[in-house]
Amino acid sequence: MVLFDFQSPYSKAESYAYDSFIAPAVTDFASRVFPEFRAQLRAGAKVLDVGCGGGQNAEKLLTEFEDFTLTGVDLSAEQIERAGERLARFSGRVALKTANVLALDFPAEEFDIVYSIA
Repeated sequence: MVLFDFQSPYSKAESYAYDSFIAPAVTDFASRVFPEFRAQLRAGAKVLDVGCGGGQNAEKLLTEFEDFTLTGVDLSAEQIERAGERLARFSGRVALKTANVLALDFPAEEFDIVYSIA
């Protein structure tokens, strides 16, 4: 269970529950900090969304701000699949990867901004 082992991916049921019930509330809350986030985002920035889940926060950011690219990583393959479906219209601006954030394989200084919500 995720609450006891933070390096275990969500089960399919946990992934669905998070995507359906928790993530919308988190995104509503997180959108309050988006203007501050935007103030730090230069044109052409490369952004890393750590624990992107089903892509709700990324979708909101990509919709509101059009001048950056985003890489989303999540431990759950099911969440990455959901994010891929949700973010398909942003092709060319988004890359998604199932990965453990404690062992990312990106080069140093690959991203201009790294964020994680919830």
